[in-house]
Amino acid sequence: MRSSFVAAPALLGSVAALSNSTTTASVPSSTEPCAAVSAAWASQHAAAPTVTPTVPAQLAYDCLNSVPLGKQEAIDLVDSIVPYLEWQSDATYKADPPADYDFPAYDMFAALEKVRSNLEADVYTSEYAFQSALYNEVFGPGHDGHFVYYPDLLTAVFEWTRERALVSISEDGSSLPVIKIYEEVISSPETASEVKLINGIDAATYLDETINKANWNRDADSAYNSVFFEQSLYATTGGKGYFSSGGRIRYVYQGANTTITFANGTEVTFENHATIKKALTGVVDGPSFYAKFCNPLSPAVDAPSSTTPSTGSGSSDLLPGYPSPIVTTPDGIVSGYYLEGEGLDDVAVIVLTAFESESPAEFQAAARDFYTAALAFGKTKLVIDFQQNGGGYILQGYDFFRQLFPHTVQEGNSRWKENDGFNAAAEIVSRISNEPNATNNANIDLVTSYSESWFNWRYDYNISNEGFSSFEDKFDPQVFQNTSYTNLMRWNLNDPLTTVNATFGLGIEITGYGNLTNVAQPFEADNIIILYDGVCASTCTIASEFLRIHGGVKSIAMGGRPKEGGIEGVGGIKGSQVLDWSSIYGFSTDLLPYATTDKQKAAFATYSDLPLNRSLAAAVNVRDQILRENVEDGIPAQFVKEITDCRLYWTLPMINDVTEVWKAAANAAFNGAKCAYGGIEKRDVSEQAAVRRRSYLAAAALHPRGIVSRRALPPTNERSWQDNLRDTPQTQKMTGDFAYFPRLPAELRLEIWRLAIRPARIKSVQFFGTQDTHVDLTEDSRPAYPIMEDGKYVLTTPRFQSGLGQLKVNESGYTLDAGQDLSIFHIRGVLAMEAVASQIKTDSFLMNLFTIDFESFASCLTRYRSEFQRWGTISEFQVASIAFEYDTSWELGDKTMPLSDLFQAGGSRGCFLRFLEEA
Repeated sequence: MRSSFVAAPALLGSVAALSNSTTTASVPSSTEPCAAVSAAWASQHAAAPTVTPTVPAQLAYDCLNSVPLGKQEAIDLVDSIVPYLEWQSDATYKADPPADYDFPAYDMFAALEKVRSNLEADVYTSEYAFQSALYNEVFGPGHDGHFVYYPDLLTAVFEWTRERALVSISEDGSSLPVIKIYEEVISSPETASEVKLINGIDAATYLDETINKANWNRDADSAYNSVFFEQSLYATTGGKGYFSSGGRIRYVYQGANTTITFANGTEVTFENHATIKKALTGVVDGPSFYAKFCNPLSPAVDAPSSTTPSTGSGSSDLLPGYPSPIVTTPDGIVSGYYLEGEGLDDVAVIVLTAFESESPAEFQAAARDFYTAALAFGKTKLVIDFQQNGGGYILQGYDFFRQLFPHTVQEGNSRWKENDGFNAAAEIVSRISNEPNATNNANIDLVTSYSESWFNWRYDYNISNEGFSSFEDKFDPQVFQNTSYTNLMRWNLNDPLTTVNATFGLGIEITGYGNLTNVAQPFEADNIIILYDGVCASTCTIASEFLRIHGGVKSIAMGGRPKEGGIEGVGGIKGSQVLDWSSIYGFSTDLLPYATTDKQKAAFATYSDLPLNRSLAAAVNVRDQILRENVEDGIPAQFVKEITDCRLYWTLPMINDVTEVWKAAANAAFNGAKCAYGGIEKRDVSEQAAVRRRSYLAAAALHPRGIVSRRALPPTNERSWQDNLRDTPQTQKMTGDFAYFPRLPAELRLEIWRLAIRPARIKSVQFFGTQDTHVDLTEDSRPAYPIMEDGKYVLTTPRFQSGLGQLKVNESGYTLDAGQDLSIFHIRGVLAMEAVASQIKTDSFLMNLFTIDFESFASCLTRYRSEFQRWGTISEFQVASIAFEYDTSWELGDKTMPLSDLFQAGGSRGCFLRFLEEA
């Protein structure tokens, strides 16, 4: 059941950059507000079909309030919701939360019953009034990213927006943050005035109260952060903060206008708007609006209108505003970067915007390959950027943790709330999964799928990492707060159907299991820091739990309300699994034919597809995560407050430059920089880090290489490549400064380019030693291939300071190459870029290879030039910017293929060689 591995990030709330992609035309006058809205939609759509139409918020609000209430239909809808709420795992804790929980207690069943009573008493005067109450009073107070219901009328057509965005920044990094208008901060940072009042209310108070009407945040500081612009939000969604648009409050009416009062005494009032998401053809009044969008006979999620909001930046970059990554997945979910600056040259940053990549294998490979690359370039410290990470595949989070701590077995305790539907499903699945005659060939896949699920007592591990012994061992009620739960369980990651099987599992081997047990730890725990902006939810919280509790990793949280003190970093849902209501309904219909008792049949009979057809999205949190400290008292992680080690405020330079956020986090984590609250003591683990680095690189060379997922290369036609090579400043500098090895033949010069230019990502000078004899140096006495066919010249190939030499499984010894497979007869060393010289000894008379600091270039030339028989240099060069990235299509298929033949080869490699020869 592949869907079982998802802790859905999509439920956090969509965000559209509507300020750049909407139009508002004059609204035709009409006594019917819905007719006026419909006419405005038609006019704007005809003029600009690809732009999202908008109307004044007041007009859309009047239209919604003119839609008549379908009283009996509303009562039927409320009744159909009840059995789905029974699956919400922490309902009793929401009704009676711990004292330090940020939000008031509320009983979702009592709230739903009140809505039903109000329907019977004719309290609601319109369908909109009823659905607003359902949304705001039953689901809004849940503060749970997995707990949501989007009713059709309320959410299908309109979203409320404002034409301004806000930022929260500290003037000096230590004083409490203030609120300013984003657009003014960008255009006139020196004169932008602080926002004091919004609609006559203290600005911070107004925002706090507004966002908490409906949000997915379990933490008030996280909710407060969500209303503001931040670069990570804009890069991942195109949104500018929920004050402007998006989030769950996009369905909560904010009035016709917004008035902002500034500290300098000025005041501005602007009109709020509603975007129109669906075609309004045929809508002429409230009743026709109801008929079109509140039809229980068909799903509310019908075909969208042809209008499509554009992205906020209009950029084709995977993460607009971010620097070019060293490694990335094609979808940009995982990306890696290096920091530069005083005290930061040994810091790498891995960004994970979710745990749900288009390919779990690419996600895994990108992280692994980035660690290898980073360590090879001397990066011994790691910033894990979890900003805007809403979760994803559960086991992807497990693998991410185990890549960093491969020998630490995680706990991951979780439980389900028991209800009649769950119990019936568990009884049936546990029975049919062990009865050969319970099924037939027509539905064998369905039964196999359910057998590989939590409903089967034979599936999952207990908290001792062993299988359950019986149905009762797993499902006998464990009572907490007068509620029955299953026993605690953990994922069985030794089960290949759960992991490597792409049909029923995630499709990858989890690091630390199976063939990935001999993986080295890449970084010291003290050299890792987690960076949060409060969004971290679902699977992100699971990975965070493992990193912080099991790995001992410190953490930093950004922003928060303008109050003194520490804040939490994990502000999203800590529940460990979500199910949408369609999945629960599917369980009832799939398993009903196998029901053998009246109780089982009655349990499934309570579910209908009515609430599915009357909503755009519906989900519940079905599995509580239980931290080790709460195994005895049963309090879900959702209600456990965990303050980060360090709190930092956003500052002006961080608004549109995410690297400033990374640098601030790295300095606080590794260089003793001051936090706004809390602090992280500077720790020196350089010696241990060096050992980790060597061990990891050695182990990496022994494992089959993953495919490094990178940005697409430029077109491979020859003209395009020549244009790309010739027309960049980097190329001009390269061709102007590069010494063409005048004492060596052209063929060998080209081989030097081929082997050395590709990985040159740092300011460096490389020295190449050569000799003109052929030597056999492999352990099994196989002849080591010379680069040239005739063996006249042999080029030593660089390696990194990991102790790696010529290995049978990676004869190139070149840890950054995924495709190179040339057997070089001897391997030389490359020094760490901080070092000027630290010669690697050898019994051979071959010259040594160095990488030295760029600033020491002149002195090193003088010092070592006489020691080289033949030498050359490569000047400052940035491969990625002109697409000299090594590609496996450049592989030398025949190790003895003459270079003259390669010059005639088609594609990018041949063009590259010919360009170098012409240059």
